[in-house]
Amino acid sequence: MEVPFTDITPSAHTSRARTYGISALLVLVLLCGVSLSVLLGKLELQHKQEQERLATLSELAAWTATLEGTVATTLSGMSSIAQVLKHTGTLSVAQFDGLAAEAMSYAPAIRSIAVVRQGVIMQIAPFSGNESMIGFDLRTRADQFRTFAQAEQQRQPLLSGPMAMVQGAAAFLYHIPVYLKGPDMGSLLF
Repeated sequence: MEVPFTDITPSAHTSRARTYGISALLVLVLLCGVSLSVLLGKLELQHKQEQERLATLSELAAWTATLEGTVATTLSGMSSIAQVLKHTGTLSVAQFDGLAAEAMSYAPAIRSIAVVRQGVIMQIAPFSGNESMIGFDLRTRADQFRTFAQAEQQRQPLLSGPMAMVQGAAAFLYHIPVYLKGPDMGSLLF
């Protein structure tokens, strides 16, 4: 029996289809590679941004701790003056000047300390350069009096600012309401 001869050479049509298939596969692999590359680039960018954000947060935390320490040191000197006023009801000029000078020596950021009674500045340190502030009524400065009144209403110290001072510079204000201790307990002194 004779076996018929079959031509096993690929036809032009089969060869072309195979070439297109290989080309399509190569294009698909290329597109997957490009897509993967873009995805990895985005992930790397997100990782870099997250690292920068964490570094910024770390730096901010360090600045916050420094600022909190500075503010606490600065305000503690004024709180001690408030405590003396709370227990004695008054301070002589010499006592006030001494306590204020000591508070300012520990906290160079403090430019002045004032004792205010019913909205009017009664004492101020340093006196030199601030003489015109004695008798100044905070009620004539709505921005300053607002924080003074708010501290009084809340019966708590209040830090506000920065705001323009009468002397021209901008500053933070720290208002400490002081109430008498003893027989007149609860009455607002300063």
